[in-house]
Amino acid sequence: MIFATIVTESHAGYARTLAESLQQSASEAIVLHCLIVDGKQLDARAGAENHLPIRFYHLEDLQNLDDFRPTVEKYEKLSQDSLRWALKPLFVKYLLQEHGTGPIAYLDADQFFVGDPRVLFDLEPTTRMMLSPHWRSIRPEAGQVFHDLFTDGIFNGGLFIATVDAVPILSWWAAACLYRCEKSPGAGLWDDQKYLDILPVYFDGVHWLRYKGVNVAGWNRETLHRACDAEQGVLVEGDPLVCVHFSPSTIRIIDNGEDPCLKPLLAKYRERLTFHGALPSTLEDLPNLSETSSTGSTPPWWKRLLPRWVGK
Repeated sequence: MIFATIVTESHAGYARTLAESLQQSASEAIVLHCLIVDGKQLDARAGAENHLPIRFYHLEDLQNLDDFRPTVEKYEKLSQDSLRWALKPLFVKYLLQEHGTGPIAYLDADQFFVGDPRVLFDLEPTTRMMLSPHWRSIRPEAGQVFHDLFTDGIFNGGLFIATVDAVPILSWWAAACLYRCEKSPGAGLWDDQKYLDILPVYFDGVHWLRYKGVNVAGWNRETLHRACDAEQGVLVEGDPLVCVHFSPSTIRIIDNGEDPCLKPLLAKYRERLTFHGALPSTLEDLPNLSETSSTGSTPPWWKRLLPRWVGK
């Protein structure tokens, strides 16, 4: 099974934690391809010292791709976040063309696996690309959570699966991100993510995951019921939990006691992040990985989370 993620060099510990969780949960061999958008300290085999199935890439590896150079020139100095998000379709396209095989599952680096990722690859023969819905509430009385569907998007950009037949779709998505990759709800934009809403309409073979135990996060807490089962672990709408998307909002909700079934997993996730070098003392200097909600006006995420990471 082939996976991909993108991080800054300071977040390599997140990629290592993701690779480790995949390795421990998968029923067959996996490899995680990780693009580092800054720095060159990590070579392609830098995961081998920890026996992790991870390979690192740098920007120059993608230089022959269409739209690569203008994307880097536009976003490299403007925003590391926008650069990472705009490079998602280009990096997956590069891997599909370089290796000539698929499918490839792209994952934000703050995903954490506790179940077999094989469910991500149970694709119909006609599938070109598989998206992951946010599964937010569609009840108008849900307030801002309901409104987020129309600002942040129906689908989450932190998990998608692409086959070799998805290259034209990825090319379009990359061109859209080159056009504008920014949070501008009034203009109908939300980084790379909002563009995903139109893919099932304009491109054949674009489907979405029906399995509810993947990409579990704070934004789908209301719609996807969690149950703590002594024998099967956490069940999500009856499906065994496979992966949690530990975005800052998800962590905040768990710490507030609003998603108790995920609390032990968050403790484990924090322990593995610390082991792999994503230390609490560095959080102040790190950019956001994958916050998707526009809800509320709150302090920077690291200020909200730092006391909890250090156990205060």
